[in-house]
Amino acid sequence: MRSRLVWLIPAALVAGAIVFAAPPRLRAEDAGTAPQPACTDKGIYPEYDSHAELRSLCPAPGTRAAKDTDGDGIDDQLDTTRGARKAALNADPYKSAYVTLPYPGGDVPRTMGVCTDVVVRAMRNAGIDLQKEVHEDIVRRTRVYPWVDRPDTSIDHRRVRNMIPLFEYKFEARPVAPAVTDADPSGYADWKPGDIVFLDTFPDRAGIEHVGVVSDRSTPEHRPLIINNWTDGYHTQDMDLLSFVKPVKRFRPGPIR
Repeated sequence: MRSRLVWLIPAALVAGAIVFAAPPRLRAEDAGTAPQPACTDKGIYPEYDSHAELRSLCPAPGTRAAKDTDGDGIDDQLDTTRGARKAALNADPYKSAYVTLPYPGGDVPRTMGVCTDVVVRAMRNAGIDLQKEVHEDIVRRTRVYPWVDRPDTSIDHRRVRNMIPLFEYKFEARPVAPAVTDADPSGYADWKPGDIVFLDTFPDRAGIEHVGVVSDRSTPEHRPLIINNWTDGYHTQDMDLLSFVKPVKRFRPGPIR
């Protein structure tokens, strides 16, 4: 019998999630200026490319992408942010189930997903296929994944535990502790939209159970929201997770290896 993708969230955390909703605001530095024209990426859900919420997520005219895995002229960081925003617009409800997927490029139906699926979809918008990356890393560095008895391209990349070794090996790690300064009293200046953040929903036991994408929106206190799919009864959305869940690892998209 296939193991299920179920994570039980403590009642206190679920209660905390319900009261998260400080009014989000755009984090874009040019907020309040005229909206940029729509741009088109090569990623997921193309029907959202012209959506109003994507207009602020286009490269400034004349800029060049530092890392552009899919060659669409949009930097991987911004492309990942766009993918996460599209996932939030799609608003798939949380549903944990094993689904047989094609490989590579496989995805569960867009009418469902768990926390890892948000990250898979967001990064696939930048041309980074975590299904393929995780599988190849398990095959290449089997010793780093001693809990994987037999590689399975339908489920391995959908487990938080399997994502972490790949991110530690292939992507740029960034500090998680807020760096408070006079210029940045919130301490979150280095938290960029599109960063991938792993969170510890069960501090009293070993292991990391949750993951999401740093949003282009923040609270009035300048604390970034996290685009994620929290648990049963929720859907992919922006949430103020950093107010009640401990972040333990943060990575920047764009492969370094």
